[in-house]
Amino acid sequence: SAVALVTGRERDGKAASSLDYAALAAFPGTLVFYMGVTRAEEWSGALMAHGKPADTPVAIVRWCTRAEQQRFRCTLGTVAAEIERRGIRPPAVIVVGAVVARAPELPWFDARPLFGLRVLVPGPLASSRTLRHRLARLGADAVVEPACRPDDAPAAEPDPDIATALAAGEIGWIAVTGSAAARSLARRYGPALRAARFASIGPRASAALRALGHEPAVEASPHTSHALVEAIRRAVAAGPAARAPSPPARRDAAPRAVALPGAPACR
Repeated sequence: SAVALVTGRERDGKAASSLDYAALAAFPGTLVFYMGVTRAEEWSGALMAHGKPADTPVAIVRWCTRAEQQRFRCTLGTVAAEIERRGIRPPAVIVVGAVVARAPELPWFDARPLFGLRVLVPGPLASSRTLRHRLARLGADAVVEPACRPDDAPAAEPDPDIATALAAGEIGWIAVTGSAAARSLARRYGPALRAARFASIGPRASAALRALGHEPAVEASPHTSHALVEAIRRAVAAGPAARAPSPPARRDAAPRAVALPGAPACR
């Protein structure tokens, strides 16, 4: 087997393409085009003009390896029209070749138990690393809310991306690892939090949530990041009601995870 990684977009203003489309059309393996969404009509047409069959299987993979990954299947002859019809925008890679036909046999990525689920993780990037990594391994999109302030400090302004996602019901769960995190979230986002389910790491976090009017859907036992993720996994497996609606198909900017200098750990 063989694979060739091919740029789908060359520099504007070039007199002629630097790509050998005759060699690419005859390539005995898989072609993977990157930066090829906006020029799909050009490179697919060039491949077919050099003998690549129009019915060659094609897969378009957007937001590859992320929780919001999307896959679309078509053929070399229809890829440009499919991109136009669906309004597909970068980032995406486009796979061309017989290997695409095997995709239904190998659905490992989107078969993970938390695939597509967005989980809000309050706390600085450093202290939430283990929790975020465990969520990501199961397919979840961990949305970091790093601002944690003492109770007597003025509340920080809500992050607009997180506020929008909460209001739209795109965040299914909030993983709370301490009482300060619970209070900080409540001060920043207020009633918008009610659209999501809460997962608590232990009794103190649960008590803080209840004091704020939020009943935890699950509580980790033992009180570790691993057990917290496992509690969410079990709840999601119990039924579709434990999931929030999927994120919109179009998302032109990656979710932000901005560390705030000097932000205290949420306990």
